[in-house]
Amino acid sequence: MDMIRIVLVDDHKLLLSSMKVMLEKEDYIEVVGKAYNGKDFLEMMDNIEFDMVLMDIDMPGMNGIEAAREALSRRPDIKIITVSMFDDFDNYNQVIEAGVHGFVVKNAETRELLEAINSVWRNEKYFSPQLLENAIEYMSNRQDKSKVKFLLSKREMQVLRLICEGLSSNEIAADLDISPRTVEKHRDALLKKTKSKNAVTLAVFASKHGLID
Repeated sequence: MDMIRIVLVDDHKLLLSSMKVMLEKEDYIEVVGKAYNGKDFLEMMDNIEFDMVLMDIDMPGMNGIEAAREALSRRPDIKIITVSMFDDFDNYNQVIEAGVHGFVVKNAETRELLEAINSVWRNEKYFSPQLLENAIEYMSNRQDKSKVKFLLSKREMQVLRLICEGLSSNEIAADLDISPRTVEKHRDALLKKTKSKNAVTLAVFASKHGLID
């Protein structure tokens, strides 16, 4: 696959160095820059070539949400994943509104961080599963339907609607011009994100929370 050039932004220097070593064990990842707060990152971003940013939220001077918002206004093509210890929903809302592509908790395992990087590289959204479960329920309870939809990818929403129409995996595959195996992957992701047991309970969730007409 193509080399992914990543910038790391975090005020904890030891964590930053550890993350760099961990990521560069993968032959398709190159860490091309490091910054210790949002302001430093913005000052350096025009002087380096990069594709993606892993950005802490809580940093002195300028936090990750402010920096992400400004960076994306300058470079809409870059991908930003926020990395944080925080689990309060104010941050979720601000992250979504800033336009970032993913949110991963700092205690996530290496495989999850790599999954996030690869998903975002494929132009998909990625939110840590534990964040998704809590966030979907919280936002649904508030009837904040637009944000619930944000947490599902465009393809997942397409598959969800067709599941709710009663189509089989083969029929959905034909309708969307994708493989049945890909449909099953999206189906599994939907069940996991919505904590549904099967297509019936998934349809009930979708109807209850306004995800389908």
